[in-house]
Amino acid sequence: MEGGTMFSVDDKVIKNPVTWQWREHDFRGRGEGVGVIIDPPFGLCDGSVYVAWPLGHSFEKVEQLLPAPTEYSDGA
Repeated sequence: MEGGTMFSVDDKVIKNPVTWQWREHDFRGRGEGVGVIIDPPFGLCDGSVYVAWPLGHSFEKVEQLLPAPTEYSDGA
């Protein structure tokens, strides 16, 4: 696990509706569908990850994410 987070590169995630913090990027697909944790273009502070959402990439706080349901973990 990178940077002391509960997620590793290639983990699939969804937004946590309870802790999600809305931002302007939500209009462009941030937090929609299933995202994949990817290597960031530069170092991140602990508690943050870089997520490839279906419509773009964004930096996210770990507490705003949940592991994707198991049906998305293989081949989705």
